Amino acid sequence: MSSSDTPDKMPETQERHHTENNHVSSFDHQVAGQSLILRYDPTTICKCLVHREYVFYQHMPDALRPHVATFKGTTPVKISIGEASQENGSLQHNTRGFKVDPSRYRALQKTDRIYNNEDEEIYQFMKLEDLMYPYRQPCILDLKVGVRQHGDDAPQEKVDYQTQKCLNTTSHSLGLRLCGMKRYLIREQTYEKKDKFYGRQIGDDELKNEIINFLHNGEEYRFDLVDPIISQLQKLEAVIRTLEGYRFYSCSLVIIYDGEIENNAVGDSVDPNSMNNNVPEVPPQQTSNANSVNDLVKARIVDFAHATYDGFEKDSVRHIGPDHGFLLGLSTLLEVFNEFKKQSL
Repeated sequence: MSSSDTPDKMPETQERHHTENNHVSSFDHQVAGQSLILRYDPTTICKCLVHREYVFYQHMPDALRPHVATFKGTTPVKISIGEASQENGSLQHNTRGFKVDPSRYRALQKTDRIYNNEDEEIYQFMKLEDLMYPYRQPCILDLKVGVRQHGDDAPQEKVDYQTQKCLNTTSHSLGLRLCGMKRYLIREQTYEKKDKFYGRQIGDDELKNEIINFLHNGEEYRFDLVDPIISQLQKLEAVIRTLEGYRFYSCSLVIIYDGEIENNAVGDSVDPNSMNNNVPEVPPQQTSNANSVNDLVKARIVDFAHATYDGFEKDSVRHIGPDHGFLLGLSTLLEVFNEFKKQSL
């Protein structure tokens, strides 16, 4: 669909009391972002619908679609607000809908509310491909990409805040900032996690090390993932260079792979902090639950609430050329992975 087409209207729900709550459950793999995400079915998540992001998905260039989660439509979800008692996550199901902790309610305030009364609130959600499928122990690296995070429509207070945040972090120098990460440690059978606050504190070299350490499962590096990651990043970079006037403000790039490998026979344990000095030879390739090399690892762009292009939603700012800030981030990633590949040979 061309970006010059007239943007679609927001989806309407004819039966306002009909919801999909029987299918929706808690989603346990969100490592960053404020959006409320639920699991719709084994291959689909649903994310609270923000108008700009919804329209962007409708009119996304075809060349970009292989590099994002597949859009699968919309669904209404019944929500109630209150203290959630579930230990893992902020959601629990009851007769009035999914109970969302008040700390997560902010995510719903930008979402289209279909219906509300004293007993229930029904919100519109987007259905998207679950990028964690078919992984059993998904490992996720969430990187904010670009040197600018605020959208063209942001109020001055937010412009000032976001500008300072970028200037004072690796966003300014590398076009990347760590927003969230979790990697599966085979021996401990648990996850190591890092959050956005950690990402704001680390410097350039530390971030590059974290990107490489993401591929370490506590016992060895997943060298089998490096070439597929480089290939996907190169294809994405080529597409972004062709997108005249597009800006991907506040978008993230997620890299996801399965931390559970079928053959758990691993080589000698390697200290990830020693990467710059000594890299072991590539061990025999391990296999995961992925069905093909295309599923072995995924690199995808997510979160388009502040993305724009010429004529999008009557935005008044016209941008010239491709998004060089986003390209800087991709260039940094390619530099990191290519250097890692050279050291591993």
